[in-house]
Amino acid sequence: MKISNLIGAHATIKYHDENETKDVYVSFGEYDEVNDIDSYGVDDSCIFYYFKNLDELRNWNPDENEFSIINYKLEYDTE
Repeated sequence: MKISNLIGAHATIKYHDENETKDVYVSFGEYDEVNDIDSYGVDDSCIFYYFKNLDELRNWNPDENEFSIINYKLEYDTE
């Protein structure tokens, strides 16, 4: 199995106004309005948030947003 593309991440987030955490999927792809999927073929209904790239995820500032990212595990497209 060859790892080819970093496509997103499975993340645990916490909204600032809630005590519970939530497991979500975030995409590093672009949204395709016609097909309602990201550029890697993941259905938009499964995507919590779109990041431009891994650096944007790593530099997420919870003070400027309504949720914090507690942890994440990267997801790769495999061939």
